[in-house]
Amino acid sequence: SSASAAETPVLTPTEKPKLDTVPWGEDSFTALLPECTYGAVTLITPGDDGLCLVMVEQIEENDVVAYMDKLSASGFSCVDESSDLYTAGRNYSNSSGITVNVVYSANIMTLMIQK
Repeated sequence: SSASAAETPVLTPTEKPKLDTVPWGEDSFTALLPECTYGAVTLITPGDDGLCLVMVEQIEENDVVAYMDKLSASGFSCVDESSDLYTAGRNYSNSSGITVNVVYSANIMTLMIQK
């Protein structure tokens, strides 16, 4: 018999459920930032009040750090590198007056974008 292991798929505990995602850069806020290629972008609010909330789920802390590096590389400066990423978050701004607050908690990164 040539039964292969592939016939019985085994779900590993680390496997993540597929989340509904929203496209990056199709709104006037995320278009101003480097794309987040980590995790699953599950929410981008319309930002009608000048404030846009972005939620990225299933993201690891090292990817959040990598994303903050991307922000720095694209002209954003961190104004409070000593602040707690888990509570107040880190604030970034650029010369165009766009600010981004990055908070990480329980595998979710939240970005608050103001312009």
